[in-house]
Amino acid sequence: AVAELRRLRLFSAFFALIVILAAASLGHQYFGPRGAAVAVLIASLPTWITLVIRASNDAMACALAACAIVVSATRKGTLLEALLWALAIATKLYVWPIAIVALVFLRVQRGSWLRIAIVVAACAISALLTMHYLSTHTHNAFGDFGFDAPAHSGAPQPIAWGQMAKITLASLVWTSGQHADALRPLAMLLYVVPLIALARGRRSPYFAAAAFALAAFALAQAVNAAAFIRQARAAGLALPLGGKEGWYWYALAPLLICLFAKHARLAAVWLIAWDVVVTEVALFHDYAGVTSPAGRNALFTWGPLHAPFTAHLGSIGVGPFAAHLAALRLVHIAAVGVLFALESTLHDRHAL
Repeated sequence: AVAELRRLRLFSAFFALIVILAAASLGHQYFGPRGAAVAVLIASLPTWITLVIRASNDAMACALAACAIVVSATRKGTLLEALLWALAIATKLYVWPIAIVALVFLRVQRGSWLRIAIVVAACAISALLTMHYLSTHTHNAFGDFGFDAPAHSGAPQPIAWGQMAKITLASLVWTSGQHADALRPLAMLLYVVPLIALARGRRSPYFAAAAFALAAFALAQAVNAAAFIRQARAAGLALPLGGKEGWYWYALAPLLICLFAKHARLAAVWLIAWDVVVTEVALFHDYAGVTSPAGRNALFTWGPLHAPFTAHLGSIGVGPFAAHLAALRLVHIAAVGVLFALESTLHDRHAL
């Protein structure tokens, strides 16, 4: 069972790499070398890591969706485009709102009605077949227990809207490490507000596609939350059991990461710095067993804070590289720095 789990996680890592490569291809098409470089910053989003580096079908769905976005944006072939979108939706049903980017690109590219019909039909057939399969293997067509028939087992309670929003936002920033160690509100603001300030958009097919996908995904997540709220009211619960999964939004990472293309170097410095804070200062020490709730500090709910790259990691994993996580992390950070240095050179040459 352990070997199976390891193989599945390796497959997830492979698909996660495809997401980054697809995002780099998309970024290069619209923003040149800088767009390709900024795509690697996806790997420094700790919540994205949580979504894709696990034994699940999320990474495969994200990889297929990312490749489908690239094909839609580059007009590489109608049948390939339709196939990729259909496979992505069949792999994970929550991917379907992202497929709206295909229609946006088709409209901008003045695609033929035949191409539009083929892509829409492929998505619809895939969704319907997937829903049929789920309806025969689960209690509803979405495979999500939030859409099960509600079981009335308690007096209705006022929904804890604030707590629900707090969990959604907290898991959007970082889903937390071992023992539910998470960033505190101050740290979340310090992390996110500068990124919002660095994000830039402009009128282009790329940003139109990203905006429509974001809106469609938000609507789908709102429907999902409403289903769990209905369940909570029937069960007499104040806090719904689902509908507050902030990490699902990272399925949009290949589209949204290029919001930082204009200020790519500043975004890189900020994201890599927080990657180190989250991973080396908190997560690795959590797994090393040297933190607890008694060490609560200004940044994390567990502590105390430790210097980065000082955790003893030999016992937290298996395999030939388990004892060398710190070295691998240093290689990753150095590689990002080299990539942005090369991007600067290529960008200058391109400008000339």
